[in-house]
Amino acid sequence: EKNHNFIGRVHVFPDVFLTSTTGLCMVNNSTQKMRPLVEVLRVYDSSKIDSGAGDIGENGVVLKQGCATLSDLSFILSKNGGNDEIELGIIAKSLQMKEGCYLPAFKFSNMKENGESTLNNQMHTAFSQPKHRDSAACVARYGGANGGANSKDAPNLDVGIDRLCRHFDRLCHNFYNNPHVFMVVLDKVTHIVQRHSDEEMDVDEEDVAENVRVAELLEELKRDISFMYLHIPDDFDFCINGESVWFKCWTERLVEFSTFAVRVGKTRSWKETITDGDPNAYELNVLVGFDRIRVSSKFSRNEASLYIYSRQSGRLIKYEPDCRHELNLQTGGTDFCSGLTVILDDTR
Repeated sequence: EKNHNFIGRVHVFPDVFLTSTTGLCMVNNSTQKMRPLVEVLRVYDSSKIDSGAGDIGENGVVLKQGCATLSDLSFILSKNGGNDEIELGIIAKSLQMKEGCYLPAFKFSNMKENGESTLNNQMHTAFSQPKHRDSAACVARYGGANGGANSKDAPNLDVGIDRLCRHFDRLCHNFYNNPHVFMVVLDKVTHIVQRHSDEEMDVDEEDVAENVRVAELLEELKRDISFMYLHIPDDFDFCINGESVWFKCWTERLVEFSTFAVRVGKTRSWKETITDGDPNAYELNVLVGFDRIRVSSKFSRNEASLYIYSRQSGRLIKYEPDCRHELNLQTGGTDFCSGLTVILDDTR
């Protein structure tokens, strides 16, 4: 059943412990129950049977790839209906072996009544078991003596568990009472690492470097995310480090903005004439205008550009900085070099 009062939320912010930025956190809510983490983190076997393609999270391919790209140690936290249905997943480079991938997931409860064991105690019990020794080492690494900001910090399981419990408290009690919420914690982000020498960084340098990496990633996300989607509702709460992001970039950037629809066939070339009665035809929305930002900037290219968006959310799937050849336009000299922008909105 559709919840008409639901407000989508994505909050992205630095993971700060004591006085150090140790990584990045992303929190997102869902309209419905999500797939269990043990299934999301399962290595995808390309099976078409019961693949979960219609569920929230699908097969978790983007989640796993994104975490592995940005960090050597990530934690996935989820609340899936209530505080008694919380899960913790670990994506860590140190857990991967030649024999195969290992992406562990654990179930806990964060109920604070009825005399149940606290979440902190549950985690200590789980990670004290010999079979979870490697997972415990990842949590301990997250809890380095000074908050895990520096590689030279000694691993500390107690601090690592305490930090994860604080994140779970945020999901369970401080995220607008949404019943279905998940968080991704990226520890020691590896994005945009600029090393001027092969010498090992000292503690202070590494601390500053992590601050810079996280700040650069947040700025890049803030700058580019509004281009990535066309059909995000106005009440969607997308927040980066406390600042709201609005997905209205094209209507604000393009002058002489025009929209129209053309009928195209799913299995035929767009150059062919499509009849009204063709059952495989549908309307493709086209948006056209001149980019005032590109035109006024001496650092930007002004050739006709093409953006192709797909699906209900209008996700950017292709970008051509110079699309004159694709659109059969003249490509010589300065023809069509006034910031012309063509947007294809393919919701089907």
